[in-house]
Amino acid sequence: MVRFGPEGIPSPAGDRTVRLDGRRACFAPIDELADAPADAQEVCATLPPGDVTSFAAFSPDGSSLLVVAGPDAQHDAVYIIDSASADVRVIGQDGTVAPSVDPHRWDLSSASWAVDGSGVVLVPHTDGVDGPVVTADPRTGRLTEVGRLTADLANGTPSIWSTGRGLALVGSSGPDPARLWWLPAGRTAPVEIGRFPEAGGSLHLVAADPPGRIVLVCPRAADGRLGGLVAIVVDTGQTSRVLKDTASCGGAVFSPDGSRAVLTAGLPGGYSLLVVDVMSGRRVLTVPLPVAEPATPPYLTWKGDTVVALDTGGEWPTPSLIIALR
Repeated sequence: MVRFGPEGIPSPAGDRTVRLDGRRACFAPIDELADAPADAQEVCATLPPGDVTSFAAFSPDGSSLLVVAGPDAQHDAVYIIDSASADVRVIGQDGTVAPSVDPHRWDLSSASWAVDGSGVVLVPHTDGVDGPVVTADPRTGRLTEVGRLTADLANGTPSIWSTGRGLALVGSSGPDPARLWWLPAGRTAPVEIGRFPEAGGSLHLVAADPPGRIVLVCPRAADGRLGGLVAIVVDTGQTSRVLKDTASCGGAVFSPDGSRAVLTAGLPGGYSLLVVDVMSGRRVLTVPLPVAEPATPPYLTWKGDTVVALDTGGEWPTPSLIIALR
């Protein structure tokens, strides 16, 4: 079953949405939105004065929202908001604490959730030859350095995908955004596991499987055109085309055990959602979607029997699609 999502960002389970409005983040049950007054059933969090949200993402289970906000990109605060109560905590260098009118500010390059939602991965900008990658545990308040990146990668607003064995990273800017890096758990420095050799080209990081075996990327030509989805094996660097019948770069997300993947792709029959068995490559399910293929791949989440596709380019009639798998 495919339905258009409401305004805002749906949770991975498709049962709750968050609307970001200035300093406010308001959560509401999705099924009650259509019949309720504007403020009914909502719980809202209010951030300190002057904070403008630059990034927001639900945790994998939908229980919390990660929000990066600040007066400018060099003075961001990192908030964790409970999606049921709208209680707010802020991540500082001394741990996770209640917010204040003057929360700790980061000069932040990137932020993302850990694969299991147990923590947040932060990459600050650095003035040195390298800089740390830090994980913050919102429950204990503990900050842990898990590796270091060269200054070019740390300051290049890297895209990050967390797995159980390490982090996949691609620099969004900087001198070489065409390399795929892997930061193994327990290792200090990342290693290169793939690159796009075309002059002026780059890589778009799409997803990685939770066990940390496979990373999915799309090559981006110098003119900005995205190529077809490519799988890169972490241990060997071996590459292969994921979908042989399309050059579409779609969104992707894996099941928790990595045995299946949900993909979006432009097929001869139209833009579709696919459920694929990873080992065999067999398509378990093909679902036509009621939207055109966007220029920028959607961001996908998958929890239980629900897949949420977020329109990152603002091209769909609503910001998201909610797909229930049976």
